[in-house]
Amino acid sequence: MTGLAVDMLSVHLQPEEAANQVLFRETVSRLRERLDDHGVVVIQGLHNTKDCRLAARHVHSEIMSPWATFSNIRDNKYRKDLALPMRGHVMRLLRKTLSVLAPVFEATLGPNASLVEFSSLTTYSGAGPQAFHADSSMESVKRMRSLGRMFSAFIYLDDVRPESAPLDVVPGTHTHFQFLMEDEQEMMTSVPFARLAVPQGSIAIYDSRTLHRGAANTSPFARPTIYFSLAEQHKLIPIGPVYSLRHGYRQFPLTINNVILETIPDEVLADGVLVHSDLDFRGFWA
Repeated sequence: MTGLAVDMLSVHLQPEEAANQVLFRETVSRLRERLDDHGVVVIQGLHNTKDCRLAARHVHSEIMSPWATFSNIRDNKYRKDLALPMRGHVMRLLRKTLSVLAPVFEATLGPNASLVEFSSLTTYSGAGPQAFHADSSMESVKRMRSLGRMFSAFIYLDDVRPESAPLDVVPGTHTHFQFLMEDEQEMMTSVPFARLAVPQGSIAIYDSRTLHRGAANTSPFARPTIYFSLAEQHKLIPIGPVYSLRHGYRQFPLTINNVILETIPDEVLADGVLVHSDLDFRGFWA
């Protein structure tokens, strides 16, 4: 399912919301309801073409660097997962996203959630489909209650077509998939899913327990994205995600407020940025 499923899972921002970067209370409620009920929501109309293109160029430069080190994700042939530096166009896109969506994350994850991933995932032509999976796992309801809730969000830097590696999700699986028997879990991988073919600048947010996969890229185009993950504070973080975050940033407890208010210490920012970034993007940070 593509068009109808995307419409059901989407919340379209009003022009005033996008312009003022402030969500209406009704919009926050709709976003929370979809995350609670379906474990996934799509937000359209937040980021413009220029910002997405500049961020995509930044990501491409980082990937092409001889110093690039990629995360070990599932089915990673023709998929490049690279933790990003917290500066430049990619950081501006992250800051805008968190500033606008902060009320949603506070309503679902509690105040000032922790930033545990900030990365890029580019899927190139020829990539096959991933196996359906949930990012985090738990073996009991008791364990689920002790672990913090975690969301991942993809910011799409180009239009995502049905054939260019869209995100496939099985809505509602965040509430029960973890506790199914092995043969029942196998059956769940063949049920109808939603294929999130969405326009440039859209954001897809999903619960880390939701069954999903990256679809195949049979188009001639790469599909660039930025993604980040947030987790509840003062709880154990889930087991399973790759936690793609530059090593230098792990010494400081990053939160939504640190990003929005720009209160990350300079030495922490410097520790997570490779020298080539300064050379490649000196003109863009002015």
